Amino acid sequence: MAEMLVKQPSYELGTGAVRLRVTQTGPKENTLALRVEYDKAEVPARAYYADYCDVIRGRSGISLIFGKLKPGTSVLRNKVEIVFPEDLFIRQLWKNSRELHAKLSEDFKEHPLDPVMDLKDTDTVQAFRANNVMMLGTKDDGVLDFYYIAPTEVHYAYAKKKTDIALDPVIRVVLSGGVLFEMLERCGKIVERLPNFDRIMEEE
Repeated sequence: MAEMLVKQPSYELGTGAVRLRVTQTGPKENTLALRVEYDKAEVPARAYYADYCDVIRGRSGISLIFGKLKPGTSVLRNKVEIVFPEDLFIRQLWKNSRELHAKLSEDFKEHPLDPVMDLKDTDTVQAFRANNVMMLGTKDDGVLDFYYIAPTEVHYAYAKKKTDIALDPVIRVVLSGGVLFEMLERCGKIVERLPNFDRIMEEE
């Protein structure tokens, strides 16, 4: 006898750039999944041009560090730090960048940018929290638009107290394709060591 597949009851909330899908997975249990349509999102008002990057695992997430070097030197003028939660770093940033990473690898794997030697750091830094990023890039240019969805937004939407889930535009980082490739390569050295990497990558 063929097995019957019982479709789990689900419904969607939200009318803006962010949609919340609620799926019943048990008598008193629901699974929540967010879908973001970046073409409907507000572009971040802050913009930062970077020609340096680093990726570091910290106490409360993964820090993406972008900096501006003084031309012709290894001296950082300033930098910004965007901290991502670990699970969303895998699920949102890493999983969604696999095709882009592969394309940039064709351009830069054999001829990466020259490394920055004897970096002189700076204390001039702005720090932000983000849990979503829209990432696009070519050989010449790349852009990363960072956003934040607050837990309160998901809570009020799930409780049907709000119809829209706010997508807070954090910052736009503009960089060359080579620096974007460098960033993704650095992400790769960290992401596979994170506790939930295999489980999240196997999710549909």
